[in-house]
Parts: sequence; C-alpha cells; structure tokens
Amino acid sequence: MISELKIQYIYKKSILIYIILKIDYELYFCKYKLDVMYKKLNTNFYKNVAKLFYAIAAVDKVIKEEEFTALKKIVKKEWLTLDESEDEYSTDAAYQIEFVFEGLQFKGLDAYDCYNEFIEYKNKHSYFFTDQLNSLIMKTADKIASSYAGKNKSELIMLAKLDLNLKTKTS
Repeated sequence: MISELKIQYIYKKSILIYIILKIDYELYFCKYKLDVMYKKLNTNFYKNVAKLFYAIAAVDKVIKEEEFTALKKIVKKEWLTLDESEDEYSTDAAYQIEFVFEGLQFKGLDAYDCYNEFIEYKNKHSYFFTDQLNSLIMKTADKIASSYAGKNKSELIMLAKLDLNLKTKTS
C-alpha cells in the first residue's frame, strides 16, 4: 500500500511539474505575441532598415561622407525617439542602423541585394510597417539620397520602388 501511495505521489508531482512548465511556456509565448501585437521593434528590424538605407546610399556605387552624416543626424533626431527597444548592450536599438550601415559599407555589399533583403523582411514582418513608420523610412531615405548634390537617376528609381513597396500591404 505504501509503494502505491508513493507512486501516486510521484505521478501527481510529475503532473504538477508538467503544468508549471506548460504555464511558463504559455506565458513566454503570450509575451512574444504581445510584443508582436504592439509592434515592439527589435534589433533585427533596425538591421534590416540599415540595409535599406545602405542600398539607397550605395545604389550609385559611391557612398559619400555626407550621406552617412545625414543618416546619423536623422537617426539621432527621429529614430532614437521611435521606441524604447534596446540591443544586447543596453543601448538604443536604433543605433543598429548606423552600426550595420558601416559594416555593409566596409564589406562593399551590392545595393540591390541589400534592398531586396529589406523588402523580403518587410513582406514577412508587415505588422511593423505602419503608415507613420513608412513615412519615417521614406523621409530618411530621401534625406540620404538628397544629401550629396541632390538625387541622381539610380537613387530616384530606388526611391520610387521603395515608395511603391511601402504602400503595398502584405500579410
């Protein structure tokens, strides 16, 4: 009889542990869903936005210092106040735009590949791309393109494609 009680006790204890683990998992999953639901931006978002801004600056095969300076100014003025996301070093995640831009510039990646990667990300994560955010993206891209001797033909074409892609709603 005692061993049967021990077995029942162990069985009930294991069920309890299972329930606790399941609740913990559900709470974690709910937090993730809330982050998505409230469109909490993250470092991956900012890294992909950096790819876009790099593409705008590099589409003419030359990135001028004025383009990077324009990017830094608008990141400081507009992007840092956008939300409270932080990176793994507890700095504002929006600084990823500058860091990744510089890394892409150092690697000399193709502007069109970076642009297409951004569009792919945008299509997979369309819930981030509100009208307000799309407007800020266009404003930033426009300032980068205009920062050195106005916009050239390749920048104008990429800006027009971007404007169309941001207006296209995907799920």
